[in-house]
Amino acid sequence: MANPSGEGCLTVAEGGVIVSEDCSRSGTLIELRGARVSGGVGGTLLDRSIVRMIEALRGDALASRAVRWIDVTDPVSVLLGTAAGLRILLGGLSEAPSRLGALAVLYRSLHLEDYEVVDLRFGGEATLVPR
Repeated sequence: MANPSGEGCLTVAEGGVIVSEDCSRSGTLIELRGARVSGGVGGTLLDRSIVRMIEALRGDALASRAVRWIDVTDPVSVLLGTAAGLRILLGGLSEAPSRLGALAVLYRSLHLEDYEVVDLRFGGEATLVPR
């Protein structure tokens, strides 16, 4: 993630722990935007909801499929982005883990790279905007 100090980036590992101030592998990692942290190396992400969302993302193996960035700048409007340019609207942080489950189902059912936007903000319903 971008370092909140404005200089460089931080690598965040399991449990939201900051493990490095090195960006050398940033091309292979998911970029996290807008998260607050409790310090540098050894610190953590302050919002446990973000940690739960990242763990849900990893648990559904979506991270390895497509997700390249997560934007939590506005906690009531979380966005995901993929390498193919798909934007995924999840709604609020508290709903994000369950909506990631719905996203995983969509990935198994559809070729989502054919879409520009997947809107999951309204629980139980998905709106897809084709390219």
